[in-house]
Amino acid sequence: MITFLFVGSIISPTSSAAVSWEVKIAYNGEWSGSVGGDGSSSSYEGYGGRTISVSGDIVSAAIQKGEDNSAELCVSISTGGEVKESSCTTAGYGMVTVSASEYSDVDSIPGFSAMGAISILGMAAITFSREQQLQ
Repeated sequence: MITFLFVGSIISPTSSAAVSWEVKIAYNGEWSGSVGGDGSSSSYEGYGGRTISVSGDIVSAAIQKGEDNSAELCVSISTGGEVKESSCTTAGYGMVTVSASEYSDVDSIPGFSAMGAISILGMAAITFSREQQLQ
C-alpha cells in the first residue's frame, strides 16, 4: 500500500511559477511584430535593437523587417541568461518567428517524468505481485 501512495505522489502534477523570458530583437533598421506569452500578446514596433520581457510557460515572437534590404534581422528567446531559441533572416521585408517553452520535452513537465513513472509503476507491480504470492 505504501508503494501505491508513493507512486501517486511522484506522478501527480504540481504547479510552478511563470518563467521570465527575454525576447531580443537585433536589427539595424525598422521592424514591427508581436511578442506574447501564455495566450496573450502585444504589438511592438521600433528601430534598432530591443529587448522585451515576457513571463509565462510558453513565449513566442513574430518580427518583420520594415525594409526591403539584405540586412540581418535576428530574434532570440532566452531565460536565465541561456538562449533557448533563435532565428534570423536577410530577406527583404523578411519575417522571423520563434517560440520557446518551459517544457522542452515530457520529462520537463512538473511532477512527471516518463521514465521515472514507468520505473516506479514497474516496481509497484512487482511488489504487489510478491505480496499476492505471500498470501
